[in-house]
Amino acid sequence: MKPIGVLVLAATLAMLPGCGTKKLSERDQALQKQQQGVDLKRSELMQIAGQYLGDIKSTDGTVHRVRLMLEVKDVPEAREGTDPMLIPRLLGSLRFILGDEGMGENIDAPIQSSEFIKAKDQLSLVAKHNQFGELVVSAIAKDGVVSGTWNAAAVSRSGEIRVERVQAEEFEREAHNGKFFRTTCPFGLRLLRRCS
Repeated sequence: MKPIGVLVLAATLAMLPGCGTKKLSERDQALQKQQQGVDLKRSELMQIAGQYLGDIKSTDGTVHRVRLMLEVKDVPEAREGTDPMLIPRLLGSLRFILGDEGMGENIDAPIQSSEFIKAKDQLSLVAKHNQFGELVVSAIAKDGVVSGTWNAAAVSRSGEIRVERVQAEEFEREAHNGKFFRTTCPFGLRLLRRCS
């Protein structure tokens, strides 16, 4: 009698799903797949997030000092057939610096939309500027440098942009100490330093 009881018990246990191996519903599988895509996109955007400093040049020879600030923010987005998800977006602003750093006037052009294609290191931004209207930037973002072209169709102006990543803490600390000049540190990155 005991061998039959053990056999019945073994057969019953074999038909039950294993502990902790609950199969996800189709909805949960879709949500899990979407979340993996969101996590991948966030990690790609985090690679280029930061503060950049450089110049924006117009085809007429005008040069403006600019500071590009890029940050990753989660924005709710409705998805068909599922609950809204928090989607990472690249936001920030393109700041035009007029006069001395920290002492002069700044004009911010908030970033309205952005797209980063990691496979090509391609960055596209649309910023809203008071004078230029929509300012469209098409650039390559690689190794701490964003370099490319810009276009402001509303005022028929275009040119080039090149900005390099700076350390936020160092930038803020030295911005309050006076004028700046460019220097190259021993490992090849260009940084801002205060004139002595």
